[in-house]
Amino acid sequence: MTNGNSPAHLQRIDGIDGLRALAMIMVIAQHCGLMPFGWTGVWLFFVISGYVITRNFIFEAPTDLWGSLGQFFRRRFFRIVPVYLLYLLIVIALSYALAAELSFQSLPYLLSFTFNWYMIANISDSMTYIPMTQHLWTISVEEQFYLVFPFLFLLSSRRNFLWLLILLIAAGPLVRLIYEHASGLTEVDPLHAAFGVYAASICHFDAFLIGALIARLEPELKSRDGIGPLLLKAAIACAAIYVVAYIFINRQNGATGLDQFRNIISGIYYGQGREIIGYSVINLVAAAMIVNVLVGTRYFQWLGNSTLTGIGRISYGGYLFHVLVLHLAYHFSFLGPEAGEALSIPQRLVLFAVVLPVTIGIAYVSFKWFESPISRWSRKPAERGPRPVRPVATETARSVLALADVARTAIASWSVRSGFGKGDRLSRPD
Repeated sequence: MTNGNSPAHLQRIDGIDGLRALAMIMVIAQHCGLMPFGWTGVWLFFVISGYVITRNFIFEAPTDLWGSLGQFFRRRFFRIVPVYLLYLLIVIALSYALAAELSFQSLPYLLSFTFNWYMIANISDSMTYIPMTQHLWTISVEEQFYLVFPFLFLLSSRRNFLWLLILLIAAGPLVRLIYEHASGLTEVDPLHAAFGVYAASICHFDAFLIGALIARLEPELKSRDGIGPLLLKAAIACAAIYVVAYIFINRQNGATGLDQFRNIISGIYYGQGREIIGYSVINLVAAAMIVNVLVGTRYFQWLGNSTLTGIGRISYGGYLFHVLVLHLAYHFSFLGPEAGEALSIPQRLVLFAVVLPVTIGIAYVSFKWFESPISRWSRKPAERGPRPVRPVATETARSVLALADVARTAIASWSVRSGFGKGDRLSRPD
């Protein structure tokens, strides 16, 4: 289940990496036109992220608040930013090489991890985006959560943290409702309003917090027999109620045939409150999957497969680079750059069969020869630990000893340069 070479709190859980791989594959399938609900893989990523970072915080049991914050931000910076910047450099260089229209108006927002807000404000003007960066709004959402969450955890007692998580998760739909109306997006057009909720970080912090709640309750969950299947049944029941309710609403609005199933977990995720409660249903299903992995439910053990685990460990790079691979596939193939929805199902299958392995290959190269070396280098100061401090009786004694050390060093250096005292050794008495 885990990698035994790491400390307990840093051990990777194979099934969680398998879920990461599944989330990445879902997103790629969506962008290849094969899985209309593949975008929900992003929310699976969000819940996993909340679980993983909270698990590390809990096991580290920090005693130094600011030291813990510094260590957390250092780890996140070196894990996320270097390869992110590498990707931006590659797409900018490639855009120049392909003579694509290039506007740097969005670059400050990409670099400051506020790109999601830029996209919300400029949804109708995609020509101001740097090509092949539209998917990076999700990284901005994640980084904004990372700025807030450590303070929530470290400044709360264990009991208060639990109840705070429950309260904020329950408030998720209300936050989305308030944001939607306060932003004024509903007065613009349905597409803008839908994307406004879709990409606003504050509307999806509850996804990360559900992962955090799982980490907080992990010992209790593992000690209860049958909790995994029970939570999964509850999640499926909630999802079924949600789907049936909106099929009925679509029919009431005159939809027939396949149109009855539109805009329920795909399409324009907006109208009749679906953008308010739908994300909570997705988060609940993602949470149930994670819990079943943790408790070892038999039907989820396939997620610990070594191939899926390996893909999951490089999934961040895979998520970054898959849009680049997809763009090149359109540009250099018979499909043409504007093919999009005009592709037949066989063409989409071929596209997916090309994009997925190429993406995995690039992500593997990036992980092995770029991301991992940087991560190892960034950990070296922490691995060396603090310098040992020699105990002294008083502050005065410490100062005297420090001055004596400086004086002895200066005398020794002078005696060597001047030729005096060769063969003698200046040493402090024990």
